[in-house]
Amino acid sequence: MRTAFRPLILTVILLTAALAQAAELEPGSHAPALSIKTWYKGTAVKAFKKDKTYVVEFWATWCGPCRFSIPHVTELAKKFKDVTFIGVGVREDDDGKNVKKFIDEMGDKMKYNVGYSGNKTGMYVTWMKATGQTFIPNAYIVRNNKILWIGHPLDMDQPLAEIKAGTFNVAMAKTKFHDAKVKAKLDADLMAAREAIYSLIRDGKEDEAKVKIDQLVVKYPTAKTDDLREYLATEGLKIRLNKVVELIRAQKFDDAKVNLADFKQRYPTYKTEQVEFVILAGDDHNAWKKKLHELIAKNDMPSLQIVFGAMVLSSKSNEPTPLFQEIADAILETIQKDELDKYWALALFYRDVKDYKKSLACLDNAIAAFPISMYKNEPKYLENIKKLRPELVEKLKG
Repeated sequence: MRTAFRPLILTVILLTAALAQAAELEPGSHAPALSIKTWYKGTAVKAFKKDKTYVVEFWATWCGPCRFSIPHVTELAKKFKDVTFIGVGVREDDDGKNVKKFIDEMGDKMKYNVGYSGNKTGMYVTWMKATGQTFIPNAYIVRNNKILWIGHPLDMDQPLAEIKAGTFNVAMAKTKFHDAKVKAKLDADLMAAREAIYSLIRDGKEDEAKVKIDQLVVKYPTAKTDDLREYLATEGLKIRLNKVVELIRAQKFDDAKVNLADFKQRYPTYKTEQVEFVILAGDDHNAWKKKLHELIAKNDMPSLQIVFGAMVLSSKSNEPTPLFQEIADAILETIQKDELDKYWALALFYRDVKDYKKSLACLDNAIAAFPISMYKNEPKYLENIKKLRPELVEKLKG
């Protein structure tokens, strides 16, 4: 019996030890060993000594908050001269090639013992991962080989003073540490859920996104979702409308009509006359041309907005499309010498499609129209128009 019993006890002991090693560290846990690959500044610290207090601070050269907090750690090192401060670089994708340069640049702002433990290896694993920490800068206060406090370096003034005074409550620190971890996990989960919703909206899956927002409120009652709902309303509209425009520019008018019908069903109050007008060109060009001339003949703001909007929708960045050119020609056929606005608008449209010659011609007509236009008493308006001319001249030279 004894012979059979001993292996069982040994198995239980080994299993218990393995579970203890796998357990996350926390305030009150035994401090893991120091494992520094290279010491760059101060005195190499090999191990923790009894009855002595240590601060172990983790950082990286690329970390902005680390650069901000390091001078504060230096001030604490000056204040608590009997405390040993150890700065440990732990996350360097170049495996520490810039560590020395960083330390040299920091100079007296980083005046304590500093070393490098490896890129996400060494103490990053045995300390940070073992305590469930992923952010830097991150600091630990150790005394008598025990981790007493874990947190941001800017928050350790009071706990360090209490530890020195012998009034620090480890049990309370442990409770706060666990509460912070629960909150951090909750925040991370919530952030991931929010980003997933944003992705659905960007992919045009508004219905699915709306369901996820409702589910989010149920799972996280205090979560703010106003921004998500606003993004759903504005970005969802923009994405679907852009899809219709893309189909129009690709001359896929049948698909554009289907998508527009869906868009109008979802956003019934949104005005789509400009889009419908351009789609008409693909359905019945003669009907579209007739309506184009009717709109230009009306010469009122709503009609011209439809016409100019159609120019935007039918344009491409590299060259004017036939539809774009047909609209421009129709405007030029009826334009009056004093209609500065129309010449100015055409100059901008032609510039956007990189037809700089026609853009300059329209711009010069706009400038010539100024003295007889409704803007003749507004010299600043003319100055603004003239600013485009040097750009167009330069473009034509190139």
